[in-house]
Amino acid sequence: MVAATARVLELDGPQLARALKEHERTFVKFFAPWCGHCKRLAPAWEALAERDDLNGAAVARVDCTRHAAACSKYGVRAFPTLLLIERDRAALRKYIGGRNIDSLSEFVRKGWKDTPLFDPTTMPPPSPRKSLLDVFQGQTGYIIIIVGFLVAFLICICAYACYATTAELAEERQQRAIAKRQD
Repeated sequence: MVAATARVLELDGPQLARALKEHERTFVKFFAPWCGHCKRLAPAWEALAERDDLNGAAVARVDCTRHAAACSKYGVRAFPTLLLIERDRAALRKYIGGRNIDSLSEFVRKGWKDTPLFDPTTMPPPSPRKSLLDVFQGQTGYIIIIVGFLVAFLICICAYACYATTAELAEERQQRAIAKRQD
């Protein structure tokens, strides 16, 4: 295992399996490097790994952009996903609490006991991407209002352009007429 910081374990699939055998509990952050929430969590995660009062739990992280299979195996759908995994994957518990050092350490020390088990195999399938037509299906009234607004907006723009052009032409004619009278 390669340490990402002094005590945060940087894991891939095989290393994760090894870590789950070596430690009673492993608190794993499944993340993506580009994720803003993951970046904000990083300092607290590293501070958590430095704590000595975690009752033997290891603190680890898995980069889902590099180890997608491991993330898929644990039902990761969003970043960061925080799972407390008991030895040999006997039980998984998903952390959904605060993202500060006190909340995280409280969960690792004893809060996990009150958290229901997490089963990544019962996750609902991801929702399919919707097309624009799917989004507005059954929303005929709204579509009519939006199209009507756009048409009215375009008419106003055209009318203003025509008015401005007409006003400029009228002013130009008036200036020519004044110039002819002065000659």
